Amino acid sequence: MRTRLLVVLYFVCMCAVATCCFGQAQAAQFASSFASLDRSAIYNELMIVDPVAPKVVVLAGSGSGEEIYVFSLSKKQSRIAWHLSQFPSSVEVISPRNLQVRYTDAGPVITLHGCARHLCGGKGSAGAFTYSTASGKMCSALASWDDRANRANVSYSCPGGTLTDLEKGLLDGMLREEGY
Repeated sequence: MRTRLLVVLYFVCMCAVATCCFGQAQAAQFASSFASLDRSAIYNELMIVDPVAPKVVVLAGSGSGEEIYVFSLSKKQSRIAWHLSQFPSSVEVISPRNLQVRYTDAGPVITLHGCARHLCGGKGSAGAFTYSTASGKMCSALASWDDRANRANVSYSCPGGTLTDLEKGLLDGMLREEGY
């Protein structure tokens, strides 16, 4: 009960900031959206600055693992615009600092990267994700170390099979941070 109250109280305060900055989002609607996180712990949250359609990105977790929520803020209501409910095993270990919003010519892109439990450090397994708020497209890269070839194998996944130079650059950069 205490955790839920703190979550709701925290996001009522976030709504006040959004209202001041953007002139949008009413506190009760904003708080009720975040109340849907129930007993989740909040590890990181980021505001996507957009005067027309501001959003809040939340990295939350519970006993079953971490999740990412993107809440869209509007004058009438706030709602979950996107939700990633499960990370692959190659991204079980993440730092909340790894959740970022990158402002690109194509619009804001949410990025996150991590590694597999007990296999971090470049000779195990790691993964990275991008989510474009403009296109609604999520792309990923998974890297695994091949001992026989003494190199990393990287596989990319993107809707339609098309990975832009921007998406590939962001994914490759995050994998480099993980040691690949």
